[in-house]
Amino acid sequence: MQIKDQPGAALGVTVEDFDHITASEADIQALKRTVYTKKIAILKGQDLTPAQFLALGRRLGRPETYYEPMYRHPDVPEVFVSSNVPEDGRQIGVPKTGKFWHADYQFMPDPFGLTLIYPQ
Repeated sequence: MQIKDQPGAALGVTVEDFDHITASEADIQALKRTVYTKKIAILKGQDLTPAQFLALGRRLGRPETYYEPMYRHPDVPEVFVSSNVPEDGRQIGVPKTGKFWHADYQFMPDPFGLTLIYPQ
């Protein structure tokens, strides 16, 4: 695993050669520390199924299932679906996502430590 700072940027890193299946516990802890200090980590070269995305989330923490069932992935309910691409004329997931920056569930007694996004 290679963690590289973004040239000239105070925030963000890119992470190359990362595989959540073979990553050591030290790699996982290094990645988490990096996210907590640099705020954003882009994991390059990922090609994950929804189940693999959930497995990555489990390596990094405790996944939370969204309270609204209509926004859950049909095969992996722990995965929240957000899309601007309709399927069969129907909206899939949360509409108009990405219109503003926010942090989910910060009002909870135990707020999320990390949020994973897998754009496709």
